[in-house]
Amino acid sequence: MTARASRLLDVDLAHLQLDVPPAPSPIPNEQEVLPATPAPRLEAAPADKIDPATHSRSGRLALVKDQRKQIEEITRELDSVGSDVQRKAELFRGLTEIQAEVQHLQKMLSEHFVPQHSPNQLISPQDLLVSRLFNVRNKSTRREVLTQFNLLQGASQAISYSGPELRQPDGFAFMALVNIARDYSVGSAVAFEPSMMCKALFGYYDTRSRQQLKDSIKRLMQAVITFPDFSVQLAQKFTHPNRGNWSVALDPQIVRLFSATDYIWLDLNLRRKLTEGLATWLYGFVRSQRWLEPTRLELLHEASGSEAKTMTAFQRSLYPALRELTDYGVLESGARIQDGVLHWRRPPSKRGP
Repeated sequence: MTARASRLLDVDLAHLQLDVPPAPSPIPNEQEVLPATPAPRLEAAPADKIDPATHSRSGRLALVKDQRKQIEEITRELDSVGSDVQRKAELFRGLTEIQAEVQHLQKMLSEHFVPQHSPNQLISPQDLLVSRLFNVRNKSTRREVLTQFNLLQGASQAISYSGPELRQPDGFAFMALVNIARDYSVGSAVAFEPSMMCKALFGYYDTRSRQQLKDSIKRLMQAVITFPDFSVQLAQKFTHPNRGNWSVALDPQIVRLFSATDYIWLDLNLRRKLTEGLATWLYGFVRSQRWLEPTRLELLHEASGSEAKTMTAFQRSLYPALRELTDYGVLESGARIQDGVLHWRRPPSKRGP
């Protein structure tokens, strides 16, 4: 095979590594101890007829595999074509065309699908996990109907939130919707059983949990994050008949929300087991940090949206959350608060023999 053909093949194969399993979270030095009972599997199907080749991840990947076969066939012919200059030129043109098609498919996968992850994973843009967007206020506290604020503490006006007050259960629902829509192009409606979703999020299904899920998704539809050049709703379309499946569609701009910041993997089973509130918010916060430095309580208090009136009250609320995260292996034992600063560490990651 000629050097030029080899270079083309190397480039194409680099683009073709799209059907590998999603990578584990890049956050180092953490070994989670997962609960024994697995969460119900989050599943969904297209709500309407779609063209799989265009609107499903598997369809796009099937096209990529077809391109791979063509590359292999052309490469074998290049090895055997001998001194036929005209045929070699035709084959090189074919490789160039396939390379362009693969780049197009790669672009479609990155622009029209949320980042790939498994049914047992949740993902979120990092900025959403370290802000008060999904705050920790108690469910007995009346929600604000409309609130506006800068998304990140100390951030400029460039990234802002406007919409109803959102809390940790709403954040869980958002990540679950992203999960069930992960294999279809954004904007496509996906259908799901409300009972399945309620059991995954709340651990049970009844009239109350059904209404809670419905209310969360309706709030997400009104929730808008604004960047300098675009705005994105956290959910866009939602149908919820009294009988049968519900369906939801993500805002096509949601992919840009993930590309605007790093995104973080969470474990669905563990997130489901944690006590809703400060423990779940801290889980996302910890996972968003490359390493845990001593952290001022004022920062955590403000970033979490806690309604504690004093630092003493907030500190008291931290202790059970820290114990819970330690019990599940998210934190190493020995976390302590000294002079208004939380000193905490992740457990060292397990190494192979």
